[in-house]
Amino acid sequence: LLRRIQKEDRTTLPEKCNESLCMRVSSYYFSERECLLKCLQWLLIRYNVPNAENTETNGQYIQDFVDKLRKEGLEEHLFAQTTAALRSTSPIHRIPDLKAGREVRDFWAGQGGLEASLLLELEFLLYYSDHNTMQPDRLCGLAELFHQTLFDRWPSFSNQAGGQVTEWTVRRLRQLATLVLLEGMHMERLLEGMRET
Repeated sequence: LLRRIQKEDRTTLPEKCNESLCMRVSSYYFSERECLLKCLQWLLIRYNVPNAENTETNGQYIQDFVDKLRKEGLEEHLFAQTTAALRSTSPIHRIPDLKAGREVRDFWAGQGGLEASLLLELEFLLYYSDHNTMQPDRLCGLAELFHQTLFDRWPSFSNQAGGQVTEWTVRRLRQLATLVLLEGMHMERLLEGMRET
């Protein structure tokens, strides 16, 4: 990341870390992660709901590629990333300027909320597929994670960066987490089974 900043600025590598450099490195860090997550989101959406504009060849390529990712441990990696995102805290930046330090913490909190939201959307899309069923141990693991970080009366996720995560962000994450759990329980199949009986 520092090399990229050096290349853009056409300068030598910085000798010290100030608030400006800290913000730029953080911005690069989160933008790269966000792009990767959105690429996966794009793939999973087209994997679950094929676009009429896609050719048959492209659709098969997407299906084969996502199947390959699943075999390589996509589900486990996504669960690990979701756990890390919901349990993480903003790093402590030792910046003398209190205002600048607060801006960095707010930035990390906002980006952390965005990343957690994307990860929960990916969890939903992964289990929305008819090709992938959530196992009972994964359902229990997610339920416990959401209870500890989002569904508690004082959710720990909202305490990131000294409580800088907005109520709206926590509310959205709770909604997404609820959808993930409902999808994991296959409510539609349960209802169909009840109708049949």
